[in-house]
Amino acid sequence: MNCKDIKQMFFVYIDGELEAEKERIVVDHIASCEKCRVQLYEYKRSWEMLGTLEPIEPTPGYISRFWTALSYRLPWYEKILEGIRNLFLPRRVVYRVALALIVLIAVYVSVDKYTNVLRTRTLLVNMSEEEWEVVENYDLIANLDLLESLKGIENIKL
Repeated sequence: MNCKDIKQMFFVYIDGELEAEKERIVVDHIASCEKCRVQLYEYKRSWEMLGTLEPIEPTPGYISRFWTALSYRLPWYEKILEGIRNLFLPRRVVYRVALALIVLIAVYVSVDKYTNVLRTRTLLVNMSEEEWEVVENYDLIANLDLLESLKGIENIKL
């Protein structure tokens, strides 16, 4: 095993919870590697120093305040998205813009329909008698064009 693998087992070794075979490997490596031996000694010493400190009891309600505060934090990507949203459009403006677009579309459709009705009325008022006859007999004329396109139309008498 290399130094990196051995260093990953240091804390389990210090706690005395390492399997016998792995403990033997760590001991053999420490005996032959000066860097790992020094680092293990520093870890053991730091751990022992932490053990001499008196425990500190948190104030009442600290744990619940901590978890509550943590639950209100947004993940980093939500913070970025929120910043982008606030940068471009506040929420109230988005609703107003959407409403304005809906009204504009409704007005456009209504005006377009009204102008089409006016054009149709103008055309109907200005039509001659011949044009009225064509409109009234449109179905017949449309079918006549179909009949004329067929071969053998000469044999059919109307």
